[in-house]
Amino acid sequence: MINLAKRCKICKGKKVKRYSKTLTVDIDKGTPSGEQYTIHGEGDCVPDVEPGDVIVVAVVRTNKIFMRKGADLYMEK
Repeated sequence: MINLAKRCKICKGKKVKRYSKTLTVDIDKGTPSGEQYTIHGEGDCVPDVEPGDVIVVAVVRTNKIFMRKGADLYMEK
């Protein structure tokens, strides 16, 4: 039990603080849809446990001008 008078005002005795962080991911040219990139140790963390990983999944959107064939882009003109 944590004494209410002495408990942290930020975490309220839960030993964790909520915050957001911006991560930068370098996506390779020609990456197919569904490709996964793992950023180790940047996920949620709790006391006495190793932080988790963040997994970024690439999603390729269709375009009216360009078509993809493998890693190449084609345009009909």
